[in-house]
Amino acid sequence: MKSQEILGLSGLYLFSFTAVLGIAGANIGLLLMLIAMLLQIRTVWEQLRYSVPFLMILAGVAGIALTALAASYQLPETASHQWAQALRWGDIIWLPVIAWWLRLEPRHFYIAFALFAAGAIVRIFYFMPWDDLYSLLVGEYRPFGFGLWHIPFSAYLVVILMGVIFFTPRLILSGKNNGIRLGTAGLLLLVSLICIEGILIGKSRGTWVAALLVVPAFLIFYFQRFSGSIRGWLQCSIMGIGLLATLALVGVMLLSQQEGIMGRVLQERDIYQPILEGDISRIPGTSIGTRIHLWYYGIEQWLEKPLFGWGPGSEKYLIAKSGIAIGGIPPPHFHNTYIEILVRFGLVGLIFTIVILWFIYREIWMRYRTGKLPADWFFFLFSVMVFCLIWSFFNSRIMRWDYRDFTLLFLGVSFAMTRSFAKRDFFEKLKLERS
Repeated sequence: MKSQEILGLSGLYLFSFTAVLGIAGANIGLLLMLIAMLLQIRTVWEQLRYSVPFLMILAGVAGIALTALAASYQLPETASHQWAQALRWGDIIWLPVIAWWLRLEPRHFYIAFALFAAGAIVRIFYFMPWDDLYSLLVGEYRPFGFGLWHIPFSAYLVVILMGVIFFTPRLILSGKNNGIRLGTAGLLLLVSLICIEGILIGKSRGTWVAALLVVPAFLIFYFQRFSGSIRGWLQCSIMGIGLLATLALVGVMLLSQQEGIMGRVLQERDIYQPILEGDISRIPGTSIGTRIHLWYYGIEQWLEKPLFGWGPGSEKYLIAKSGIAIGGIPPPHFHNTYIEILVRFGLVGLIFTIVILWFIYREIWMRYRTGKLPADWFFFLFSVMVFCLIWSFFNSRIMRWDYRDFTLLFLGVSFAMTRSFAKRDFFEKLKLERS
């Protein structure tokens, strides 16, 4: 292994482990990956210059800078915030850096995913309120995110859970003997239970809705699409046994947290009648009610500048002007990623984002259709994307360091498989894993 590869992979693994643990470790990991890439810049450029998604990302970063410049001129009092937010949106430029090291071979993603999950579990145990553990486990505790905002952290746990579900057959069958296979199954079951308990403790209704819409649907699609071979039946049997065991234990968790879950679901039932009647003025300023007011206000502001928006850092100025507040404090964003993009970058920005995602995931689809990408990889990558798209209707965490790291890692592995970027032997190694 070359020294540049050692340096780059060290950065990848450090980034993955600290992605939701702390920004310092993640930034150091990004820096190590970048340095290792620059040491082989000629080879890197030969690959990247033919990549359409990469060129579009470069154009997008340039567009972010131009909108920040225009917004700073039109709203000079927001100039410093415009450029600060532009730098955060510009973090998308790190995507090809992550993808460059994930593209080398499949096991690098397995390790990165395992480290991401390990980092999340370390955070859970480190921030666990041990002195009030009973209240936490029976659902009496407030929505809790283990040191992060509970809404995104529960979403990360859903993604970890989906990875465990779809990769379970591959990981168990790769064991060299029955002891290793049994130990792997036990570890995966434990990780699943920790994630499910964390999701319930988080009490994020948006995460629950997105998970309930995505996970069962993709599991049904997966079971329908597996091949009729003995190995295909074996994979689905392993998944089925694991799911039954997990569901049995989940039932116990749901019973223990029943009161807290139902209280969270029914907490704001007073808002439903005004919504059905179309009388927005009667919606109270509760958690969901404030979101609805923000969405209506955000759409109104977007319609004032529909094409290019108000600029990357205009949300603070616009929300403060609206008078909408929670406990006397203006919300930090519009609680909807799509409205956030429309307000900041207009319809052009939203279409540009959709086109980039289309280019990336079209490649995933084509590689699956041609047999190069296994079903478990395909269903995992697509289920993560669909989950995030639905989750983004209720939340907007895109400007925070933890969601940046999450996006770079899981969008990065999809980017790594795009044309003019993926290594040919990457898919050959995936094929060998199945044989």
